[in-house]
Amino acid sequence: MPSYPPQLPQRSWRPGCSWQAGEICLVAYVENRRQMVSAYLCLVPHISNGANDPLNPNFWKPCGLLR
Repeated sequence: MPSYPPQLPQRSWRPGCSWQAGEICLVAYVENRRQMVSAYLCLVPHISNGANDPLNPNFWKPCGLLR
């Protein structure tokens, strides 16, 4: 169950996208042959690139596993 209000804006992370603090980034990945989706809360406004992906704690806070 996600630990953020469902009405927050949410979308997938891609390089070159602009992010505002409070937006939710959804990241899909495969673990043990199952597709999982994690949610990350944007902490600071920025334009996404390889240095500030959702695993960077200076830009993002994990806030839930959706499946």
